[in-house]
Parts: sequence; C-alpha cells; structure tokens
Amino acid sequence: SWNPHQRLRSVENVGWHHSSFVLPNFTNQSVSSEQLLLSDELGRQSRFNTKGSLKDWQEKIASKCSGNSRAVFSLSASFTPVMLKPLRIESGGFHFRGNSSLGKTTLLQIAGSVWGGGGVTGYLKSWRTTANALEQVARMHNDVLLCLDEIGQVDEKQIGQIVYMLSNQSGKGRMKASGELRNLHEWRVLFLSSGEISLEEAILQTSRKIKAGQEVRFIDIPADAGKGFGCWDYMPEDQSPAEFTKSLKDFTDEYYGMAGREFIRLIQRDHIIDNRAAFLRQEITQLADRFRPPNAAEQVQRVLRHFIEVGRCGELAVELGVLPLGNEEPMEAALQCFQGWLDQRDTTGNREHIDGLNQVREFLQRYGASRFPVLGEGFDPDEMKTTNRAGYIKFTDDSKLYLIFPQVFKSEVCMGFSVKAIAEELLRLGHLERGEGNNLAKKWRVEERQMRFYTIRESLLCDDDENQSEQSEQSEHCVLDRA
Repeated sequence: SWNPHQRLRSVENVGWHHSSFVLPNFTNQSVSSEQLLLSDELGRQSRFNTKGSLKDWQEKIASKCSGNSRAVFSLSASFTPVMLKPLRIESGGFHFRGNSSLGKTTLLQIAGSVWGGGGVTGYLKSWRTTANALEQVARMHNDVLLCLDEIGQVDEKQIGQIVYMLSNQSGKGRMKASGELRNLHEWRVLFLSSGEISLEEAILQTSRKIKAGQEVRFIDIPADAGKGFGCWDYMPEDQSPAEFTKSLKDFTDEYYGMAGREFIRLIQRDHIIDNRAAFLRQEITQLADRFRPPNAAEQVQRVLRHFIEVGRCGELAVELGVLPLGNEEPMEAALQCFQGWLDQRDTTGNREHIDGLNQVREFLQRYGASRFPVLGEGFDPDEMKTTNRAGYIKFTDDSKLYLIFPQVFKSEVCMGFSVKAIAEELLRLGHLERGEGNNLAKKWRVEERQMRFYTIRESLLCDDDENQSEQSEQSEHCVLDRA
C-alpha cells in the first residue's frame, strides 16, 4: 500500500547488470537504470578492496612491467573480463607454467592488483578447493579477473571437469528436496592460473589424455621468457631477478583496486560499449586473420583469437590512460605469449589430429616388423609365420608403404578416433596414398586377388621433427612480424 519514492534492486553477482557495473562498495550506475545493491553475503567474501591511488599503482607497478611480455600480458588480461560481454568473448583462462621461483605467482599478483587485495595472499585464490566451491568463487568474479595459484594443489581427478565448468559459464544442475531444479550459478569469467605442471601433465596423472576442448579453454603459456631472468624479459640494471620480483610483490600489497574501477568508469563515460563494441569485434577478427600461422587448424586459430582479444583489451586500457604502456605493447606481448604456446605445442594442427597421427605412427613403429610381412618376388603366404597379421609392407621405386587391412585400421590403428578424419589428415599431409574416386583405401593385388588397404607412406615415421621445425619457423615469422 506504500508508494516509495525510490526503489533498490538486490543482485547476486558482481559485474554487468544491463548498463551498470556492480562491485562490493562500488557501483558505476547508468543514469537510466534502477539503483543496484550487491548481496551482503557475496560482499563479505570478496577481496575487491582498494588501497593507494591510481597514480601510485601506475608508477610503482604497471610502468615497471613495460618490456616484460608475461607481465604486460597479465595486466592486459586483468582488464579483459570487463569486455567479455560487450565483445562476446568466450570465458576461459591462461596458465603460466614453469619451475619454482620464476615469478609465476608475482605475475598473478600484478594482475590481481588491478581489482583488489588485502587478503593473506592478496587478491589471489588457491587451486586447493573443490569443483563445488569454485562455482561460488566464479560467481564472485563474474566479469572481473579470477586468479588461481598453484595448480598442483587441485585434485587431478577434478581438474578437467573444473576447466570445462569455468569456461562453460555455469555450475552443476542440482535438485531441491521437493524435486524441483535449483537455480544454476552462472558467470562470465577470465582466469589466470600458475603452477609447475601443465593441465596436460595434471590430467596424465590420472592416465587420461587432455581433450581439445580443454586445451583451447585453458591455454598453457611457458612462464620462462627465455632471457635468463625467469618470467622477465627485461631487468633493471641495479636489481637481480629475485630483487625485482620481490619489489613488485611488495608494491602489490600497497597499491591495488583503483585501476579496475577507473577502467569501468572511463568505458561508461566515453560510451565505449555503445559506440565502439562492433568496431572492436571486427578489428579483433581482422587481427586474428592477419597473424594466423600458415596451415593453422581451427583450434590454433581459436587460441590465437583469445590472445588477440587480450592484447586488444590491453591496448584499450592504454588508450584510456589507465595502463601506462606503449600503444602497441599489449598486443606485442600477447603475440609473444601466443608464440610461446605454439612453440611448445610443436604443430599448428588440431589436437585430435595430432594425437591420432601419433597413434598411427606408434602402431607402425611397434608392429612394423612383426605384423607386416614384406610383399615381393617369391612371396608365399603359406610360408609366412606372421602372428596376428595387420597388413603388408611393399617397397616401390621411391618409398616404403605400409598396407593396412581396413578392419585393423578401424579397430586398432585408429581406435578412439574418427577413422575418416585421421585418414583425411594423413592424405592432407601426404602420408596416405588414396584409392580411386572417393575411396581413401587403395586397391592392391595380393595373393592373386584385388584387396583394399589403407596405404601409409614411410614418410609418416621419419618427417615429424623436420615438419614441426619448419612449421614453427614459419609461424614465428608470421606472428611476430607485426609491421
């Protein structure tokens, strides 16, 4: 019966609510929307604190990261979550992997200082948690950066599911006691992670293989910049890497929380989302096409786009005067980190194709002598004492061929993979002799009759290192030559 002059709306997530952005004790309100308040419970659990001034943060932390690709990339990544919604960027994460004492945790602390601090570990959260608890953590970091330190502390049986959960932007469906579905926790999140092992190594501990979907959602970056200074490319002359790392870490305990708020304020003040979001999306697409490595598969292109998105958001922070770096430095750092990811991967192909070709190669290396008798003059199948024959070896004038029975190729050689996809990838790389028409299996005359075989050239066994080295050199030239 009461008609109040003003209404407030309680919201459960930080981040964007229509055209307003909400943090604990901070709401950048659009003029046309109703006033928003974050729920008390979420506010009490957060570390979105502020200390010091924006100018101090810029001078003591951000400016000292200039010239250091991993640090600049971390700073760029810290501003990117705000743009996930307007630029339609997928949720996902980047993982700094390397030996102890390289400075990996400091990279996360630098990035976290954009949004807050004040906890025992500053703004950082730990991987030492369960998938259920991380749902709440992800909710608390909707549209802002999430930092997870030390992946080695997570249960390796859950890590694969956690990566999918964080990237797929919703929690697990659950039932109420009444039998009704509970409301799902939802979020948009970009996270930075650190650890001495990669996601693939963590998953291998459970005797499983990393999936392509996990690889493109949780991108592994070598933390070592390769310059002899750990995570750093550049070092002040009067400091050792340990001293430089400690000084940055100490400053992140003194100055934090102001840069993220200023970035939000300037985006809304300048109407970046309304006026430039479509242009920025188009620009990211053009840059991704421009820096695409030769023969890059879809998964590599997808990962490259993630790096480009981070680099462009970092450039936007520079343009708005929040990040005190050179105009192109964020993109250059993003491309260097992408090159590090690509170098350790050793190929520009899709993960399924890589694993499938490795499985074919391993089968031939393991059974080439024992399960493949040699065809030629004087061949007598009755005299051959081959156990569990998989096919034949045939020598031609210029190559050695493995003729594999179609059923063996399907049930053993390509077990766990798409037979057609692996055969087509072998054909694309020049390792398969195809049959007539649309047949991937080729006819050969064996034992006085025509039979079809998947015909694999010996080149599959001997050109791997050469090919990957050549691809790596080509992709490095393509990616790093921005001019």
